[in-house]
Amino acid sequence: ESPWAERCDLAEPISTIQEIEAALAATEASPTRELTGDQTEAIRLHLNSIADRLPLIIEAWEKAFLEYGGKFAAAILDKVALINFDKFMSLLVNGDFGAYFRAVRNVSTVINSYRIPIHFVNHSIWLFKNKLLRQLIDRYQEDKEALHNAIHDFEDFFQIVLSNVSQGFRGEASLGGIQSLVELKEFREVKERKGCILVVDDDEVTRRAFGDTLEYHGYRALITENGEQALQALQDNADEISLVILDLFMPDMSGREVYQQISRLRPDMKVLISSGYPLDSDIQQLLTGDRVDFIGKPFKVEEFLSKIRSISDETGGIGQPREKKP
Repeated sequence: ESPWAERCDLAEPISTIQEIEAALAATEASPTRELTGDQTEAIRLHLNSIADRLPLIIEAWEKAFLEYGGKFAAAILDKVALINFDKFMSLLVNGDFGAYFRAVRNVSTVINSYRIPIHFVNHSIWLFKNKLLRQLIDRYQEDKEALHNAIHDFEDFFQIVLSNVSQGFRGEASLGGIQSLVELKEFREVKERKGCILVVDDDEVTRRAFGDTLEYHGYRALITENGEQALQALQDNADEISLVILDLFMPDMSGREVYQQISRLRPDMKVLISSGYPLDSDIQQLLTGDRVDFIGKPFKVEEFLSKIRSISDETGGIGQPREKKP
């Protein structure tokens, strides 16, 4: 088997991340690399030659990414995938690499707004590169010189991709190219369809778990640590908040008291009560009607999101803010 094949196998995550970080550090320490005209033309021809294998590359990439990131990778797969070639293949095969790199910056800026760690994005690109190189190895197995040149060109190409991802995460996007604008618009519209959710919990770890999970899945999360903050946030954002996630047992103002205040302020407000204690008769009394539900702590992400979708579907949908009063 070709020695290049070993470079295309999935490495241990920690070594992979170290490799990516080292490459990025080297890239940022030197002037931004540019492809030569010959490289651009060669890469364009390489991509044309394996265009029919793109579905296999995407399938292998998705499998490897899910194996690496588990359930979190599954949650962000559609967002990270926006950087992949299938979204911009027409630009690349036509040699419009500048538009593609701008698109990578734009999309990376939006991915960052979901608070997705950059190393997941970089690792997904590293995996995609390896799956693509695997196809090139098969394509050029009888021409070692062509294979060597192809790998060298794509190493440079993907370093530039990583550099543009880094720029996008720093907010250095520069809009350009019709296709990149379309991708960016579609991505933002997906996010804007999600609602604003108020989280009330006195435990910092739990607040972070709720907040990160919501943000990762496209919701806007308002995080508060006690009843007073929560009620103030509800008044300040009355027309945006669609759901309150409420811890039942808190010092000072209890969850039950906060619930009663919320019911007075917003009788139509949906509430997901959370507690580390099992359901009892007192909690059951609060679970009246279809606007209130319960989730135990600790929770599984799938269960948590299912609860949000369930209470949303039963009461008209999260992401449908109240009409503002004239």
